Amino acid sequence: MKLRAWTLVLLAGMLLLGCGACSSQATPAAPSKPTESMAMASASPTPAEIIQVTLVEPVKQVTRNDTYYFDNCSGTKERRQSLSTIAQVQKTLTLGSEATATDSGQKTTISEECRAKLMIEIEKAYQDKLAAAQAKVEQDEMVAGAYSRFNYTIIWEEQQFASTVSFTLNGQSYTIPYTYTLLVPSLGSAKSIPCSG
Repeated sequence: MKLRAWTLVLLAGMLLLGCGACSSQATPAAPSKPTESMAMASASPTPAEIIQVTLVEPVKQVTRNDTYYFDNCSGTKERRQSLSTIAQVQKTLTLGSEATATDSGQKTTISEECRAKLMIEIEKAYQDKLAAAQAKVEQDEMVAGAYSRFNYTIIWEEQQFASTVSFTLNGQSYTIPYTYTLLVPSLGSAKSIPCSG
């Protein structure tokens, strides 16, 4: 019986230590005001912290085009292949080096543990965007009929989401900028080329 009681006490202590990576007091962050093009994504707050990711629409630009030769010259039937077999969505996330106090504008450096927690919440906030991009790449198909070869263009589009995440630290509300970037491939033109030669 004593062993079970000590086990429960140890588990409760470990859970308490796991909380508060970005905060040492239970003071909620002051919510930032989203503009018309922004929405708020809020993490499930623990008693010690509230993390809010300000979501934005991406700035998009084509960064490069690649060429892929899709060969079915020896095939006797139509050949299909998903774009995802040769190109995958790539993602990067960068977080600012300093956080800014929302009331005083004072800058502060945050711990690596806090940075890691903020980055996890940003990834969660954009997981639907990532899943949608991956599903689109999975559905895009290259097609070549029997005894044919095609030169496919693969277009790489960068989708950059640049905004801020707010959090509490020692009872003070802070914001820090982030940039979440997706590099998304899609099929462009397909040019038929001769099988001989």
